Amino acid sequence: MTGTGAVDRAAGWRPRGLCVDVDGVLLRRPAVVPGANEFLDCLRARGVPFRIVTNNSRQRAEEAAADLTAVGLPVAPAEVMTAAEAMAEHVARLAAQQPGLRVFAAATPDLVTTLESRGLRVVADSADLVCLGHNPDLTYDRLARICDEVRRCRRLIVANLDATIPSHGGEIPGVGAIAAAVTVATGVEPFNVGKPAPTMLLLAASELGLAPGDMLMVGDRLDSDILGANRAGMRSALVLGGAHGLADVADSSARPDYVFPSLADLRAALVD
Repeated sequence: MTGTGAVDRAAGWRPRGLCVDVDGVLLRRPAVVPGANEFLDCLRARGVPFRIVTNNSRQRAEEAAADLTAVGLPVAPAEVMTAAEAMAEHVARLAAQQPGLRVFAAATPDLVTTLESRGLRVVADSADLVCLGHNPDLTYDRLARICDEVRRCRRLIVANLDATIPSHGGEIPGVGAIAAAVTVATGVEPFNVGKPAPTMLLLAASELGLAPGDMLMVGDRLDSDILGANRAGMRSALVLGGAHGLADVADSSARPDYVFPSLADLRAALVD
């Protein structure tokens, strides 16, 4: 596989599975990126498994897939991994090593449901760790309560470290902003599950039964998608037209193995 007109450090290699970012790659909201459906259909037709990986901690895969389908990108829940589900899976693996693990969930009811669906014990106090996700109804009292639990158990796991997330009214504080406040108040550094940490990408590879070195991460952000792939030991492809362009690659410590002008060019390279 060769990137056109770009960085290419792995000519001749082909992925056995893919992780694919959403915003900037498959969607440029509210529109579906031209060639996105054809790209995913190509993977399905060729039997190449993939996971759409998103730092979205507001939804489970079912809700995320339904939203993507509604805007014209039909995908199955099994093809999606959200940060909420990655967090739940990560904590479930911790619980397997620490039976009876008690979890304080500072998040939406959906994330609580996701944690409980993995057999985790969600408690109101005296937890062994705190899971922090999207908190649209956060109050000062609730923030103080979260800090109390983190200060006591000294373990904070976050769905992502995104400082802001988009909303209809503009950018609003994301999980990263809340995590920063908790860290300042408690002195406890968070363990991040979402990109650019490798955890979610490694979980996606594990779900597909593949080694990280057999995977290709497709994204538009050097500081999230490509850096996450570098940390996970995956090869990566930067698709132009989103957050970062060719000029940004030269100045970035996160290095893609390939750069493609569009998804159509990446699709052509996969079938070449």
